[in-house]
Amino acid sequence: MKVKKILVISLLVISILTICAYFIVIPQVTFTGQVEDVYDSSLLVTAKSGALSSGQFQIRIDDKTILLDSNNNPIEIDSISAFNTISVIYYGGILESNPGIITHCYRIKVLE
Repeated sequence: MKVKKILVISLLVISILTICAYFIVIPQVTFTGQVEDVYDSSLLVTAKSGALSSGQFQIRIDDKTILLDSNNNPIEIDSISAFNTISVIYYGGILESNPGIITHCYRIKVLE
């Protein structure tokens, strides 16, 4: 009987924690930078302003990354070129290397 009660309470607590974790929002970070180089699935960017105001970063781009032109039209990575100014929204941390690596990029918008 006691074991059954503990098991039910444990399952209830795990269920509540799982539901709460679903609603936790991971903060997004925004910065503006200049593209230095374009690769098949990443960009090398020098940060200019925003949350990251200096330094170079390699931004990994995957199938979840939204790429937009200055008119908010969807584009492919090959439409981005060196010296473009871009706005970047990412979430999560930055891998500590040189350059820093952003692995979870949400959106990149070409500004000019």
